[in-house]
Amino acid sequence: MNINSRKLKSVLPFLAIVLVFIFFKILQPDRFGTANSMSILIQQALMQSILGCGLYFLNEMGIFDMTLGANMIISAMVGCRLSEVCGWPGLILGGIVTGVIIAIIGSLFMTRLPINPMIISVGLIIIYEAVSTMMTQGAYALQVADVYRAFGKAPWNIIISLAVLILSSILARYTKFGLYVNAIGSNAGIAKGMGINVLKYKSYAFIFAGACAGVSGIVNICYSNSMGAASGLSSASTIFTPLMACMFGSAYKKFMNPILALLIGNLFMDMIANGLLTNGLESSLQNVFIGIMLLVLVHSSGNARKYDVSK
Repeated sequence: MNINSRKLKSVLPFLAIVLVFIFFKILQPDRFGTANSMSILIQQALMQSILGCGLYFLNEMGIFDMTLGANMIISAMVGCRLSEVCGWPGLILGGIVTGVIIAIIGSLFMTRLPINPMIISVGLIIIYEAVSTMMTQGAYALQVADVYRAFGKAPWNIIISLAVLILSSILARYTKFGLYVNAIGSNAGIAKGMGINVLKYKSYAFIFAGACAGVSGIVNICYSNSMGAASGLSSASTIFTPLMACMFGSAYKKFMNPILALLIGNLFMDMIANGLLTNGLESSLQNVFIGIMLLVLVHSSGNARKYDVSK
């Protein structure tokens, strides 16, 4: 691939966002693209990217952990309950530690049992959603005190999201962990033959994903002021947009930092969803579009992974 072609592909995601913005702005000049709506859209994309960062390293190794949505819900609820007793430390440490513990439980099952991780995920989701229902104690949702809502509002939600994105960018591009994740994702057998402890690095990826789920839960409950229980595998739907952003990052990781591509993917998806909403498109049709985009990105991500080379 020549330099000009590489440069063109590196700017395509940015160009796509600009074109989508212009398209919907022409259709709805008064409703789409206002300063307030764009501020909310950017904040939502950043907050979704926290969960996306956790999913990215698992996704790169071929592990589709669908429990992160339920993990996020339970972590937020535990943090909320502990904040009533321990204040800020209870909210922050309670959420993050819970996320890590739940991720470790998932890791023990998914990396050590000869069962498809997706099947294990479904079983764990059913259990976690039942736990979330019990934690509400019959109420519709748990509400966090107003004093803690600062984490869910600008600038703190932006600062926290950017901190997770920067840390993930460093891990993905400049550490042995990121290199080994690529190697394991390319061919776990060869990676093991090269002396890489595949099980250990998969466990590290789960722990990082759990921490991200905990942080995401804290930010989200502070943003919306409440966190409701999940049932019927509904928690799995919370990871669809971050998962698509991960695949976007995988598809473009040869042209830019994959975490930057992940953020762009989240912003692209949210902008399209917002544009469709302002044009009165029914939610069912929005889901059709999301499904199509997921299939396209799975194909693109798969093609990108086929040519991965770890040195």
